[in-house]
Amino acid sequence: MSDYYYSFKEKGFFWQPDTESDNYPDDLIPLTDEYYRELMQGQVDGKYIEHRKGGPVLVEHREYTP
Repeated sequence: MSDYYYSFKEKGFFWQPDTESDNYPDDLIPLTDEYYRELMQGQVDGKYIEHRKGGPVLVEHREYTP
């Protein structure tokens, strides 16, 4: 069982013990521990976590043009 979950509605991550109450989003998607660590390392490496309904994905930062 995964310890990490993702919510598109909240645009964020939840840790498994937080889901043991009734006070959590109803759209939680389980993430493997390995994928969660990959997402976090991706941010360290300069990538961006893009929030998608199917789950979070790492993307390169887009260039900003005013």
